[in-house]
Formats: sequence, structure tokens, C-alpha cells
Amino acid sequence: SGALIGHVHHDPDDDGVARGFYLWQGIDAAHWPHLALALSGLATTRPPAIGPPSLQNVRAQFRLLPFAGPAGTMPVVSMRDLLDGRVPAAVVRDRTVFIGVTAAAGADNVATPMTELGRPMSGVEFNANAYLAIVNRTLLQPLASSAGLWLSALFGVLSMLTLPRLSPRQSLFATAAIACLPGALSLALLHLQQLWFAPISATVVVLASYPLWAWRRLEQTLRTLRSEIGSMQRDAERTQLHHDHPDLTADVEFLETLMPVQLAGTWPASGLDASADNWSLLPDRAIFFQHTPAATTRLELTVSRELTADEQRLLDTFATRLRNRDRGAASAEVLAQRLQRLQAAIAEQHDLLNVAHFGLMGMRDGVVLLGQLGRPLFANAAANAMLGMTITAQHHAVDVFRALRAVADNIWLTQLRNLFLRGESGRFEATAVDGRELLVQLSPSVAEDDSPSLPNRNGAGAAVVTLVDISAIRRAERTHRENLGFLSHDLRSPIVSLLALIRGATERTVNPEAQALYARMARYASRSLDNAEQFLQLTRIENEPDMRVYELDLGAVAENAISQMIDQARAKQMRIEFNCAVEDGVWVLGNGEYLERAIVNLLSNAIKYAPVDTAIELHVGDEADHAQCVVRDHGKGIAADELPNLFRAYFQGAAERGRGDGIGLGLRFVALVAERHAGTVTAAAAPGGGAQFTLRLPLHEV
Repeated sequence: SGALIGHVHHDPDDDGVARGFYLWQGIDAAHWPHLALALSGLATTRPPAIGPPSLQNVRAQFRLLPFAGPAGTMPVVSMRDLLDGRVPAAVVRDRTVFIGVTAAAGADNVATPMTELGRPMSGVEFNANAYLAIVNRTLLQPLASSAGLWLSALFGVLSMLTLPRLSPRQSLFATAAIACLPGALSLALLHLQQLWFAPISATVVVLASYPLWAWRRLEQTLRTLRSEIGSMQRDAERTQLHHDHPDLTADVEFLETLMPVQLAGTWPASGLDASADNWSLLPDRAIFFQHTPAATTRLELTVSRELTADEQRLLDTFATRLRNRDRGAASAEVLAQRLQRLQAAIAEQHDLLNVAHFGLMGMRDGVVLLGQLGRPLFANAAANAMLGMTITAQHHAVDVFRALRAVADNIWLTQLRNLFLRGESGRFEATAVDGRELLVQLSPSVAEDDSPSLPNRNGAGAAVVTLVDISAIRRAERTHRENLGFLSHDLRSPIVSLLALIRGATERTVNPEAQALYARMARYASRSLDNAEQFLQLTRIENEPDMRVYELDLGAVAENAISQMIDQARAKQMRIEFNCAVEDGVWVLGNGEYLERAIVNLLSNAIKYAPVDTAIELHVGDEADHAQCVVRDHGKGIAADELPNLFRAYFQGAAERGRGDGIGLGLRFVALVAERHAGTVTAAAAPGGGAQFTLRLPLHEV
């Protein structure tokens, strides 16, 4: 009978290879140690029974076996030779000896990882390897399945966290490096803790993460491309830039307009023409070739004279456009399609940049674009020259406006507040550092749909500051005013002197015929003086850039006008009936001199065209939010066909209404005064006969 009992069972894996064994095994409970464990004397307390008896084989504590080598590594001694004395007893003395069948055809032979050339390992040698590993404490314990899954997941997470932070080239090398980590960890656990971690699953996870992340990155790239292309196309549509795409008909018509050439015709190219890649100029014609994937077309222009070098360069440009007409076929691959659309959108953006370069940079007016908080986004060369500084991102809107000189009362500060706080446009005049007079215009850059037309990085809209050189205009205005002053003096002084001479001559003569002649001369001179005064007043209001306005009572202005015309009305035995409907006055913001002259012109017209011994009615009042001054006469009225042209300069009415006493500037002056006061003037036929003129001005709250 044996001193110890142990099992010698081993279970091969799914591939038929035995890589280890269970330390304990038995029926209903794992109560039998493995033979090698029993022989080693290191058997610990047997594992507890799990569950009720079930007559099933129960196993516990599986260990992987580090084999000493392939079959035959263990020394083998024939039992017969040992018994017959052919082998010395010293060979087996003080050694642990396993006795069993070692023949190649043995029933308990087993395939192991160390099997070479199809030679299996005998069962007795397998058990000897197990005993050696137990005694040397080199058995390997497999890592728990859950721990293996967590480690595989950890390597996968490490890969997914690393790849987004690297370039595509770096990602490839990083994936390869991370894929080596599970093997390194397996070796470390094997040598330090005698734990076996199978690295293949973690390595597969890491390697699989690269194509997965590449797919994700490609998907994100496509989505970003689609979004950016849409955004760029919307921007291009909002700019309404006309694209200069080649158009054969339009291009040829343009050449025919500028040069002595004419289209002779187009036809398919043949022979050597099909391989031509340029154009040729002959004495009487120019030959071009247009290549497309389908065919090559020959185009000829007849030339009526020898072309200059500049004209030949223009034809060379035409030939280049012919070559660029074919933009290539669209790709069937999705990413390639996106890239083609992106290239087209980028080309449109390049066109916009060219417009900005050749447009904004080439403008004689200064242009400065300001961000939401006043940081300059762009300034052209003209703006830098006017401000005497090179505007950079380190400057501020305040620096830009402070560089302007002679800005009265810091009006720019008020305009700047209105622009950035209320989104209001504004303008003011200033002086550049080199003395040029500037008109500074500020406006928010907002598209028609109220969306920012020039967004910056945080989506805020920009403001546009335009610096316009008005030095020439101001010089012309000053020259005009000086000339007007001289003209006023030269026109009025001789006429006034002539009237004085006529009055003196009239007083010194008693001849009735001479007195009648002097009276006619005085009437003509007075008419000329009045016409000159009207011309000068009209020219003055047309060319005065900033009309001075202040609070005034329209009723008081009307009374002053009546006092000027009362003598003229009495001379025709006429009355001026004045009525003001508001006791506290009808207050407006305006220029009293211009308004008084306008009412004088209306009264003068009424006196001139109304019958003798009639009344002229002048009414001042208010209606809704407007002040109005109404002048009505009781003459023949105004013909309906004259009403549309009544306020045009130099317009003369019908003979029965116009007597040649004026040149048609009086009512034009009234219309300009109304326009400069944001008001209106209208004319109509008065009920019961006569004409009625109504001057309306915005009321001012006192």
C-alpha cells in the first residue's frame, strides 16, 4: 500500500496541449492533491467543499507548468537495468524517482508546449516536471479573468486618451509602442510575481483602437469639412462677389471691343493640332486650342493689323483662361469630394482676399476695421498715412482717433460711444497729421439680415471707420464762398449805384417824359437787383454745408416777413391778413434768416400775381407734430399741369401768371429751405380761386 495518494490527472486546453494542472481534484470536493504536490510535502489545507455532493469531478487551484524542456529532458533509467545491476544504485540514491512508462506509444503520453517534431511527453515525465516546479516554487498562477479584462480595457483607454493629442504620424508610432506594453507587463508579472497575464487580448484591443480612432477622426474631419464649406459658401454668398469664371462668348466679345480681332470660328482639332498646348499668332489670325477630356477644340481669331506687345499679352491671358476652363471631373470618393469642395471654397476666399488687397489696400480713402472692443482688425495704407502711424493689433480705437488733430470738443468720443453702445452711425470732420481735412465716418458693419458681416474669433461684429480726404472739396467751397462774396458785391453795387443815380436824376428834372423814362429804368434796375439777390440766396443755401439752427417762433418770423412786404402790398392796394393759431408761439428748430426769406418769397409771389384790392392771407399754426405756414391769395390760381414743375429752378409759369418779372428761383429757394429744415412745401389751387402754398416744419418741444 502507498504512503500517500495523489491524482495524476491533467486537462489539455482546447487545442489539445497540456499547459498546466490542478493542484487539487476529487469527486464532490477537491480533496486529492496532485501526485507531485503530495510527494513534495508542501500540500496545504485542502480547498473547502463547494455545494452539496453531486458525484461530479471538482478541481481547484489551477497552475501553469514551466517545463524544464522538451520530452527527454529529465534523466531516464530503465527499471530492469537498475534491478539487474547494470545501473549503479548511486544514480538514484537520495533522489525522488518517478516510475512509469516512457515508451513513445504509451497511453498516457501528452502534448505540451515543449513538444518538438511531434514527440509527445510521457505522463511520468510530465509529473516529474510538476514535482520539480513545486519544489523549486516556480509554478505560475494565471491572472484572474476579470483582472485580465480590466488590464485590456486599461490599455485600450490609454490608447484612446493618447491618440487625440498626437498627429497622424505620431499616432501610428504611439499605437505600436502601446501595443508592446501588454507583453512587457506580462513578462514583469511573470518574473516578479509568478503571475501569468496573456497579453494577446490587450494587444489586439490596442491595435484595434488605431483604426477605430482613425475612423472617428475621419468622420469628424468630414463633418468639420462639411460645416466649414457650408460656412464659407454662405460667407461668399453674403459678399455677393461676382466670380470671374471663363466664358468663351463674353471673353471673345471683350477682345473684339478692345483689339482689331474678330472670331472666325471654332471646330474640332485634328492631326497635330490635338497635341498643341499653346496658341500661335500668324500675320492674319490667332489660333487657340481648348483641351477638355472629351475633345480638343480649335478657335481662330482674324487679325486686321499687327498687334502690339500689350495686345499680345492680353491674348496670352485669353489662352490661359481657355486652358483653365476644364476644372476636372468630380471624384467618386467621399473625402475627395469634400476636399474638392473645400478647394473651391478656398479659391473663393482667395478671390475675396484679392478684392480686399486690390480694393481696400488700393483705396485713396482710409479704412479701419474695429473689433467689438475697439481693437483694430485691419487698416489700409491710406489710413496709416492719414493718422501718421502704423496701426497694429496693440493699438486701440482711442489711439486711432487721438491721432487726428483739431477735433472740436472731443466729438469723436461721443461718436465712439454711440457706435459701440447703441450701434449708431456717425460722422465728424477732423484734420490729418499732414494737414489734410478729413470726413470721418463711423458705422457698424452689419449685413442686411442683421447678422455680423465681418465676425471676429469670438463672433462679435466689427465697426468700419472711413477717413475721406475732403481737402479739395473744402478748398473749392472756400473759393466758392469768396467768389460768391465778390460776385455779390459786383452784382449788387453797380445796380444800387444805378438806382441812386436814377433817383437823383428824377428829383432834378421836371420833364414828364424824362420822369417816366427814369421810372422805367428804376423798375428794371430793382428787378435786376431782386433777381441777383434771389440767385445769391439760392447759391448760398445750396453750398452751405452746416446750416446754423436754433429755437425760434415761426409766428414771429412770419411777422418780420410781413413787415418787409407791407409797403409793396400797399402799393398795389392789397392787404396782408395775418393769423397765428397758437398763443404761446409755434416753435421750431431752424434758421430764422432763411425761413424769413422763404416766407418773403411766398408773399412776393402772392402780391405779384393777385389782383389789385384783394387780401393775402397768412396763417401760422400747428398740425399733429408739424408747424405750418400757409400763404393764400385770391388770384387766378395755378394750372394743374404746372404743379409738378413749380419748385424747379428757372421754371416759368404760363403767360397769364408769369409776367417776366422773375427768373424762377424764388420758389426753388423755398423748397430748399424746407428740405434743409426736414420739412416740405406744397402748392395747390385754393378753394374759391387763387393759389395756396403750405410750408410744413417739424415742431420743437420747448
